[in-house]
Amino acid sequence: MLNENIKIRRKAKGMSQEELATKLNISRQTLSKWEKGLSVPDAEILIRIADALDTSVSELLGEACSSEVDKDTIKTIAAKLEILNQQYAKSREQKRKIWRVVSIALAILGIVYLVDRVWTAGTIFRAMTNPHLGADTGAQIIRPDIPNSLYAMLVLLCARMILPPMVICTIAAIGIYKTKMDA
Repeated sequence: MLNENIKIRRKAKGMSQEELATKLNISRQTLSKWEKGLSVPDAEILIRIADALDTSVSELLGEACSSEVDKDTIKTIAAKLEILNQQYAKSREQKRKIWRVVSIALAILGIVYLVDRVWTAGTIFRAMTNPHLGADTGAQIIRPDIPNSLYAMLVLLCARMILPPMVICTIAAIGIYKTKMDA
């Protein structure tokens, strides 16, 4: 409700987010978060928003307008803002926990997938360098009886096999880092 009221009042005044943010001495992104309902302003800024939009704090909060604002009204508004902040914080924490679990599961899946792909690539490589498959004795990495193009294909195959799980692990690691607990 607060987010919609700020947006409606701002548009009614013909102001852009950038103009209102400059007038309030805040970033446009902060104002955008308020208008999207991702966070709420504190009581002091809410009063400044109401002044900038020529409205009352009560109207921004969706209440009927009264001509006088007393201390009890300000306390009530501050209490409502505190409740909204707690609700947003709880919602953000729940989302963070969900994304953390998803990231950890993705990391486990990526690691298992990577181990499997490395094992498979190693098996192919061992088969190609096996001295018993050709006339040569002793293990050689490049055997003369195997064309270079086949080695190139092996390298591309291994890269194709190993790259996707490495990307998955990297994305999972970023997710785990981004969802870590703030100390």
